[in-house]
Amino acid sequence: EIGEELGYSGVDIWIDPATWMVVRSEFLDTKGQPLKQLRVEEVVELEGIWTRQRLVMENHQSGHTTHFRFTDVDYSTPLDDRLFTQQSLSRGP
Repeated sequence: EIGEELGYSGVDIWIDPATWMVVRSEFLDTKGQPLKQLRVEEVVELEGIWTRQRLVMENHQSGHTTHFRFTDVDYSTPLDDRLFTQQSLSRGP
């Protein structure tokens, strides 16, 4: 079963109705117990695009916390379409 393979039995997702962005997700383990929580702590509008800049992932079972911070986000620089082929994505840039 996919749930056992991923280690999740379900996820609850909170959406900010003003931006349509996920601002919180709570993941349940295969026994239905709280496993992880993702919290979005900062959302800003950059170049007309709502962008999550600070996120925190907390594992309720291990106590481990990971902080993500996205800086220098650039939506205007063009990217080569070849970066997004299946082969390129599987081996990296």
